[in-house]
Amino acid sequence: MSSVAVPSLAPDPVFAQRDALLDEDELRARLSFLLGESVDACARVRATYHPGRSLRLLLRVSNDRLVSARAYAPGASRSRFERARAAAGENVLYDDDLATVFFLFPADRKLTALARLDTGSWPRIPGAEALSYRLVAYAPERAATAVAEDARGCQVAYVKLHADGTAGRTVMVHRALRAHGLQTPAVLAAWPALRAFAVEPAEGEHLDDTGWDAFGRALACLHSMAPVDRRRLTRLDVDSLRDAAATIAALRPDVSSAVRELEDALCSSVPRRAPVVCVHGDAHPKNVVVDGEHATLVDLDDVAGGPAAADVGGVLAGIRFDALLGRRDPSCADAFLYGYGSHDLEAVRWYTAAALLRERALRSITRLRAEGLERLHDVLAAAREELG
Repeated sequence: MSSVAVPSLAPDPVFAQRDALLDEDELRARLSFLLGESVDACARVRATYHPGRSLRLLLRVSNDRLVSARAYAPGASRSRFERARAAAGENVLYDDDLATVFFLFPADRKLTALARLDTGSWPRIPGAEALSYRLVAYAPERAATAVAEDARGCQVAYVKLHADGTAGRTVMVHRALRAHGLQTPAVLAAWPALRAFAVEPAEGEHLDDTGWDAFGRALACLHSMAPVDRRRLTRLDVDSLRDAAATIAALRPDVSSAVRELEDALCSSVPRRAPVVCVHGDAHPKNVVVDGEHATLVDLDDVAGGPAAADVGGVLAGIRFDALLGRRDPSCADAFLYGYGSHDLEAVRWYTAAALLRERALRSITRLRAEGLERLHDVLAAAREELG
């Protein structure tokens, strides 16, 4: 997987090394020195950037090796490196000039069980004869997902690791939703000490340009249920939207007027309070599997209580964002809403605008995504248009 240069962002006084870390040629040379071998390829797979607070990267280097990087403020990195090196040994490297600690996979500062998964010493999964594990998703210091395969290469389970207590709650969510009749993957095993669990594979395929009506029906079914616990969705609350606008304006002064106008329009037109239902919290095409007329919602880590329009608006914002980038047919929105059925149009449009700001414009910065940053003006204009 290759990445492209990130459009210019305003300087970050805490992470002055940010732009050097985003220069793949610079990183290739530095990693060659640190590894003591020639690195002929270096691509950014993932970035997690919170200006002034944290900067983490996942890189793919020569021979398909994964390397994660954690940047620190100058003067704070040496002690962090020494602690990490004491725990993980030679799999941890350090660049003083960049104030950055590098972790050679499977070394991870917080996902300590990842090494067991990588070496094949993972506990047995009841009812699933897993012989190998293949990493399919990885967010350093946060979460990892691997598919377990049998001797024939067939998928028998998905194993997910977390750096915090999310695994235990997600197990509860799966079981609670299944108890209420929702079609979700069954939990096959849970390992609290490893902060991990395994679920059965869902039947079907991920969404492309078909199956959106089934996605809508599955989400409507989830919304017919009461929340499973007291957790509430807050990502699209007014305070969160204000924080998002402030971050965007600070890092991209060229769009500050547009983002402030959008912020004012959103905060002055908040929908009336709606019933609190069970929402997915991260509804998008990668988190649904479609099998004919049926769809299964997966990745239930963010399930919470909230207004149904928040999920619906989030899905529509994703479709509109992808359509702006030329990678999604906008008619998918019609099929999704047809499957979903009755909805509060005014509230859905507000949440679509809010999600374009919080989940698309802001995430273009926090994930350092070049395509979104290049079209930031258009994303904000689309959000403003949703509000009329």
